Amino acid sequence: METLNGPVGFTDMDHQGLLIEGFQYLSPMAALYNYPYYIKHFESYGLEKEADWIEIRLTNPQESPEKALRLNDIIQKRYGVKVEKIRSTRTLLKRFRYEFFNVIDEAYSQLYNYSPLTDRQKQNYTNQYLPLINFDFVTLVTNDQGELVGVGICMPNISNALRRCKGRLFPLGWLRLIRALRAKKIDEVDLLLIAVRPDYRNKGITGLIFADQAPYFKKYQVKCANVTAIWEENYKNQSNWKDLEHEVHKRRRAYVKPL
Repeated sequence: METLNGPVGFTDMDHQGLLIEGFQYLSPMAALYNYPYYIKHFESYGLEKEADWIEIRLTNPQESPEKALRLNDIIQKRYGVKVEKIRSTRTLLKRFRYEFFNVIDEAYSQLYNYSPLTDRQKQNYTNQYLPLINFDFVTLVTNDQGELVGVGICMPNISNALRRCKGRLFPLGWLRLIRALRAKKIDEVDLLLIAVRPDYRNKGITGLIFADQAPYFKKYQVKCANVTAIWEENYKNQSNWKDLEHEVHKRRRAYVKPL
């Protein structure tokens, strides 16, 4: 071993990045939280910055930009794509199996520390996350051949429910979580991922995904949406939010130290 690196997970789906800004905000379920003193603790051992991620808070997610709405029909006709809604895990797996993970692998392959998922990992993350998903917040984009070319998934922020049950499912912790996941009114949602197949980049697919979800944000009276960690050098992803009301409210860091 030559280098110490972290905090990072075994895959990009795991918790990673030391929180260095935005301690006043609740962390989503899929992110780490730490106290501010961790920064000095890490640096006192000679750890130095290797990469940062930022998190973005959308403050009015119910409104899709007019430009995106005008372009939706044009994009779908020009590139032969369409938005599809799936209403259950069973239907999703029957129709696409684990193809959505293949799209994620292709889309994220150039990002910091990313490694392709094994079949066993795909199955594990499917079992871990899909039972929690409200399929109103799942958007799939397919082409004329029925291939999946874009995926967008978000979920209600359940951080307050996790705090109230103190990490215990029993005796009543599970009830708090179910209520948070199935609530008819949701203050915050966490945008878990948006992935577009590389050969369909720069074609407005991300706009289709967000335009599809915006009416559901309105239906559930969502006040804000949290965009989970974006690598600071992923400028393409950051540009997706420039036309929306937003703020960069958190920053996370991966450290490195030669051994």
